[in-house]
Amino acid sequence: MEYPGVLCKVQFAEGVGYSAIHPWPELGDNGLEDQLSSLKDGKIDEQLKVVLNWAKTDAVLRSLNKNAFMGLKIPESHYFMTSTNTAELVGKEKCKIKVGRDAIAEAAKLTSIAREYPQLIWRLDANAKFSFAQARAFLRLLPDFLLEKIEFFEDPCPFNVDHWRDLSAQVSVALDREFHVWESTLSSKQDLSIHTLVLKPEVQDVEKLVEKYAMYFNQLVVTSYPGHPLGQRWAAYRAALLAQKYRVGVCGLNSQNAFLPNAFSEQPLDVVGCGLGFDSLLSGLQWENFCEI
Repeated sequence: MEYPGVLCKVQFAEGVGYSAIHPWPELGDNGLEDQLSSLKDGKIDEQLKVVLNWAKTDAVLRSLNKNAFMGLKIPESHYFMTSTNTAELVGKEKCKIKVGRDAIAEAAKLTSIAREYPQLIWRLDANAKFSFAQARAFLRLLPDFLLEKIEFFEDPCPFNVDHWRDLSAQVSVALDREFHVWESTLSSKQDLSIHTLVLKPEVQDVEKLVEKYAMYFNQLVVTSYPGHPLGQRWAAYRAALLAQKYRVGVCGLNSQNAFLPNAFSEQPLDVVGCGLGFDSLLSGLQWENFCEI
């Protein structure tokens, strides 16, 4: 499937900075045209605030002729499996795979791969597409040896305290897209332990979220959106900063195999150049004036 997005070149007092708008409507984002219309009309929602802050941070770093990752260490990343080619798993230690469409078929596939690569630790992500009954049935289809290899099950179904408590008796659960539903229940006693909070700096103000909620989770995991490589670098930068203050686990910053290769994705994640990098590639693009904010 194709998911359109745009790169943004924003002029600030400090200079020019770059970011990207690359929504995934199936994950709950407003579509690209809606976001661009809001931007042009000056209706800056939380996601667009993130985009503008991202660009301003890049602008400040570029104005100082500073590499974003100077003095920082990017956390390690799991492998994000997007194809049926299991040979790519050779030598990998931790793997994330999407589920949520067909419990029986996905359980069989995962079990087969796990038998072939018994060293792998698994991170499952259903994007809350399973119902509670489907998520529970899916886990019951997995053999014990595989259940022991699952680090966490991310958004296994729409958030419900009782349902997630039931599932967490079998595997650790992780919170991502269902964050706002979870947040709305905090005023009541949940009696629910959620192992991991998954953060996406391209669409979330992660510092704000972490400052307020990190205490509720065993670890933080930062992942990049399957959008543009510039977003990967922004996510990696934010992950590196968070790791200086919080318990950040193995992250998910290698999303480049989720989109077609291009000149940007061929460059390594660590930055060469100023700001978030890609200096010559970004300056070589033809830009279109869009709006003033």
